[in-house]
Amino acid sequence: MSNPRKHHYVPQFYLSGFTAEQGSSRLYVLDKEAQRSYPSCINDAACERDFYIVEVEDEGDPFAVEKFFSTIEASGAEALRFVMEHRSVPEGELYRKFIAFLAVMTIRGPGVIDMIEKPFAQVIKSMLWYATSSKEAFEKFIADGNPEGKAQVEGMTFEEARDFLRSDKYTVSMGQNFKLSLLFTMLEPAEPLLAARNWSVVAAGDGAPDFICSDRPSTLCWTMPTPGPFGPALGLPNTTAMFPLSRRLALLGLFEKVTVPPHLNAKAVGVINMYTAMYAKRFVYSGSDDFTVTLADGSAGDRAGFLTTVKPAPAQE
Repeated sequence: MSNPRKHHYVPQFYLSGFTAEQGSSRLYVLDKEAQRSYPSCINDAACERDFYIVEVEDEGDPFAVEKFFSTIEASGAEALRFVMEHRSVPEGELYRKFIAFLAVMTIRGPGVIDMIEKPFAQVIKSMLWYATSSKEAFEKFIADGNPEGKAQVEGMTFEEARDFLRSDKYTVSMGQNFKLSLLFTMLEPAEPLLAARNWSVVAAGDGAPDFICSDRPSTLCWTMPTPGPFGPALGLPNTTAMFPLSRRLALLGLFEKVTVPPHLNAKAVGVINMYTAMYAKRFVYSGSDDFTVTLADGSAGDRAGFLTTVKPAPAQE
């Protein structure tokens, strides 16, 4: 059996709940970056070649992470079938599978990797800025990182290296194995934090629009207005974890024990859709070419209305 090269960061069985009709593989993809929507299918959406490949030596398995996620997906599919059939959260071993799947879906996507990589890159660039403050500091920086103590960058003078390292002409990326190790580091605390929440299954009520999903299907919002510059976090109280299950069902998880209405009106579904689309790294998936969100002023908006909220402002002269 050949090893999988097309790695889905959103499983196909999960995407099938958002297709145009039951039993179909067709869905629509909104590319926020390109500001365009196009038809696709679950096999070709939410995937990237060798996304979870591990850099190994000798007899190591480069597909170990992808195989691990596939195992979690199989267990998660069983748990989600129970949730959608019974409109309730399972117990016992099936609950463990349910939480494990939610945890993996919370940390595995490109949006989380990007969230980790950006501050990492900024720290490295800050270090390089400091290291090029003088020729002596730069030589020490190179020597400290080189067992032979060679204080030069091949083919570049100090001044050329300084100007380059203080420019925006290069990028800093984490190694593949380092990125994957950070995902698993995040996975460890995610499971108990998700398990500590009280989960409710909610349905889109009569006349309410469909739910949508994205390349980052698990999102968070404040349950009540909270002052301060910081956003909600997985372990903070007064936050709601939102996870669309299908076009008509979603999960809401809170630490507090509150009564959640089983059916949501159009505005509430639109709020969940807005968070789903807003926090997507790039791609939003829906069963039709258009979808509904609730805009900041409380009014209903469509796909075009959403795009105006994420469209870059024109450059100032």
